[in-house]
Amino acid sequence: MRKRICFIGFMLGVSFATIGKADPKEDLVKAIVDQWGLPKDKADQLATPGPTGTIVQFSICSASSIEIGEGCKVTCKKLGSNIGG
Repeated sequence: MRKRICFIGFMLGVSFATIGKADPKEDLVKAIVDQWGLPKDKADQLATPGPTGTIVQFSICSASSIEIGEGCKVTCKKLGSNIGG
């Protein structure tokens, strides 16, 4: 009985820990919409997955602005994005 209560408590803790965490793709789509005024569906198409995709580049802030295509650059505003310069 005690193990079951501990397990339920653990699962509730894990569930609540994931609530409110933003999805990196949603962050990028929001930045595209806010900075360029593109419709959400178009911004969703520009958010590309993969190890060299725009989602990863934006989430790790590989540069202060990320080229997302079609002449659009999205400014990265995360702390530490300008380390060393």
